[in-house]
Amino acid sequence: VRAPVRWREEVIFQASACGIRILLNVAACFSQQIAAEMYPPLLAATGSAFCVGSTRIAAILSPMLYELVRREEGSGLVFYDILAAYSILTACALVVLLPTRLEE
Repeated sequence: VRAPVRWREEVIFQASACGIRILLNVAACFSQQIAAEMYPPLLAATGSAFCVGSTRIAAILSPMLYELVRREEGSGLVFYDILAAYSILTACALVVLLPTRLEE
């Protein structure tokens, strides 16, 4: 049984859920594009395949992880906090690890 939710909270929750989905898709496409264009062809194919494979595995595991977190914490919002922290960590890693020029 779901507790009553105010309509503003529901609107914010749905908007943030859609925003996270969009941003994660953009990040997956960005990483695949970087892997394909930045490295020699053999490494580009391997990196691109790794990006596609890891996003498929994440798509399979995320509903199960959401339900696990919701059952343990009593709320699904913690799952979105974890996703936000992971997204920030990924953005920081990209800034640090990507070369500033293609010659590097």
